[in-house]
Amino acid sequence: MEMIMIKDAAKNLGVESHVLRYWEEELGLEIKRNSMGHRYYDNRDIKMFKEVKDLRDRGFSLKDIKDGIEKQREKLKEEQIEDNTVNEVDKHLQGKDKQIEVDKYIKHKDMEKCVEKNESQISEKKNINQDNVDGFDQFKIVDFKTAQLQNIMNKIVANALKENKDIITTSIKSELTTDVMRQFDTVMREKEEKEEARYRKLDETIRLLQKSNEEVAATKIKRGLFKRSKRK
Repeated sequence: MEMIMIKDAAKNLGVESHVLRYWEEELGLEIKRNSMGHRYYDNRDIKMFKEVKDLRDRGFSLKDIKDGIEKQREKLKEEQIEDNTVNEVDKHLQGKDKQIEVDKYIKHKDMEKCVEKNESQISEKKNINQDNVDGFDQFKIVDFKTAQLQNIMNKIVANALKENKDIITTSIKSELTTDVMRQFDTVMREKEEKEEARYRKLDETIRLLQKSNEEVAATKIKRGLFKRSKRK
């Protein structure tokens, strides 16, 4: 930035040196001075005095010019305050944004840890519940297979009796009286009825056993789910 003394400044503006001193005093301008107390002017000062000279040439008084300068100063001061305020607000918001990002990151990490912990607990509970269910399933399968085997054996015996009834009857008829045969028929009929009743009861027992095992397994699963939800 170029610095010139008052003589050169006055020459540059086309006025006398005392005119610059007079304008400085009347307008309340602050002109810089060197170590010896002499005035010196930079490009900004020269530009300001050119504007003052232009306003004077257009007929404005120094009082009007001074009022305009004061208003301009106030405006610049307000703009400076607004700029500072905006900068402070921006800094504050940036700080808030950074804090929000940090909080989000911390919360995200906490959520990840919580999810991993819950998944581990859920997996462990699933394994325990699955072991219980598998145990009940195996118990149910063994009982059901035993009942099925007994049912098949009973049917085989009954079929064998039915298929050999004629042979047995013929052989017995040749040696026994009609009364004995009637008694035999009665015994066989009662036996068949008992077998049918036993088959029916066995089937009912199997169904009850299956239903009971299913209810036990369902109860265990519900308990496991209730405990898991309670821990959460």
